[in-house]
Amino acid sequence: MQGQPLFSTFHKSTLFLLIVSLLHLSGAILESEVSRYLTKPLLMPILIFGFYFSLTKPLNRFSLFILVGLIFSWFGDLFLMFEGPLFFISGLISFFITHILYCIAFYQDWKNDISTTPVYKNPALLLPFLIFYGLLIYVLFPYLDEMLIPVLAYGFIITLMAVFALNRKGVSTSFSFTYIFIGSILFIISDTIIAVNKFYTDVYLSEFFIMLTYISAQFFIVSGSLRQKQTIKL
Repeated sequence: MQGQPLFSTFHKSTLFLLIVSLLHLSGAILESEVSRYLTKPLLMPILIFGFYFSLTKPLNRFSLFILVGLIFSWFGDLFLMFEGPLFFISGLISFFITHILYCIAFYQDWKNDISTTPVYKNPALLLPFLIFYGLLIYVLFPYLDEMLIPVLAYGFIITLMAVFALNRKGVSTSFSFTYIFIGSILFIISDTIIAVNKFYTDVYLSEFFIMLTYISAQFFIVSGSLRQKQTIKL
């Protein structure tokens, strides 16, 4: 809103997000279903509100894709609150769409100058991502059965999202690149814990670590997106 201090709306939503996140994470540690079910549906709406009302209008393509991605993340959160294969698949699809939208958003920054992107100039940068993807599938493969194709596709898209985030280096603000790249890595960590916990072996305090990395990932991506090209309200 015109005349307000820089980032003030986002600062307020960040404080609210911190409070709700602490309540949610405490519920995860204490295994309080009431706390988790009351707080989880609030996490993404807080970020969506803070993001939308901190942007200049009209939205550019980058911000629009991030915003819609956050909405699909919220759908995914709601689906994954419930048990059963249908809810899990619905959550998986929702987050799959989120990652596609984030990929498209990140692509907006370097699509007109692909030859200068880090991965184009140094394809060896792909190696850590390929190793991660290969190891993940190798470990999970014996346990996936009918979930093999969905997990292959999901693992690919989260890896691609991180690569697309890396390619923003040099074509966005330094703050934006750093925050979004950190966010993409945290998202990979969160989704990897989910996959390992569901298909391979129980992870200690899995819900806590999944949500800690997930909330942090979304916060970093949103914070970086607000500084994409100084698109926040002045």
